[in-house]
Amino acid sequence: MDVQYPPEFRGSPEMAPLEQATALLTDIMGPQSSQRLKLAAWTRVQDHKGRPLYRLTVRDDFGDEASTDFAPDELQNPLHMRYRMPRLWGDLLKIRHDLLHQQALNLSNEITTG
Repeated sequence: MDVQYPPEFRGSPEMAPLEQATALLTDIMGPQSSQRLKLAAWTRVQDHKGRPLYRLTVRDDFGDEASTDFAPDELQNPLHMRYRMPRLWGDLLKIRHDLLHQQALNLSNEITTG
């Protein structure tokens, strides 16, 4: 998996929580699933009030993508991150599932309608 951090994060105190969160995601996914993940990219964004957030975008080997935002205090809370990271992975799996389900329905319609 290619992990991307903005260059300005390197050597800054912001880097450690992002690295810990990335390691947690890899742990949660397990070795076989983490091979399917091709990209984990972190960026800094702002919420509607101008507060900093950290966005993690993940992309699998099919090109499907999911992302979520984390407040700095969330990244500091290991229990909270143990809840949030599986949800991100689940979001990505749901995208793939929905696409495969639609393909199966289309194929089934083609077969039944001749």
